[in-house]
Amino acid sequence: MSCLPDFNGLDFNDTDFNTSVWAKRVNDFLFYITPDYFKINDSYKDKDQRGIFERYQYVFGEEMDYNVVPYIDCLLDIANAKETNENMLNHIADSLGSPTDIFIDNDQYRTILSIMVSLYNVKGTLKYIETYFYILGFDITIIKGTIDVSSYIYDNGGIYDNNNTYDSKICPICFPYSANISTNINYTGGGVTAEDLIQLEKILVEQQPLNSNLTAFNLI
Repeated sequence: MSCLPDFNGLDFNDTDFNTSVWAKRVNDFLFYITPDYFKINDSYKDKDQRGIFERYQYVFGEEMDYNVVPYIDCLLDIANAKETNENMLNHIADSLGSPTDIFIDNDQYRTILSIMVSLYNVKGTLKYIETYFYILGFDITIIKGTIDVSSYIYDNGGIYDNNNTYDSKICPICFPYSANISTNINYTGGGVTAEDLIQLEKILVEQQPLNSNLTAFNLI
């Protein structure tokens, strides 16, 4: 990742001279969005048929090309989990609400961070958890238990928040579930250890829906 030109004579790449297609369009963009009237009636046209107003706007486009666009590109590179420097991964993870202490290798971690925004569309669902673990290198099977309705205390004639009538219990409507995992083709480790299982269980609990309670976690 290079935020500023390096002017290395051996590469002469696009970054050094800011000649990307998008950057070149910026110079023309401001005048392009003005009505044709200004192009036709612009005065003091040069040999390229650019009038004084068009050349004046071109100055602002050039300023953006050389003094704004490179920094925007740099910021986008930093925020790109696939391309950013390794020391930025934890910061990206923090901004996405993802765990930063998981044990997977950097390539898998970068993949998870790069698709996390898309995964948020299904967060809290079985599909989200299955996709998350698949990238980690595991297939996961969730077995839902039966909700214990005996703990329900609504409609019993009590008054809400009167002496903790309703709030004294911890998640009385949580559904219990167990999870079985097995390695898949994405797994790159040398064997799942007891410590690995603890980390994986922690990841699952962090990603599970709020109204759920993990009762068993097994490697099969």
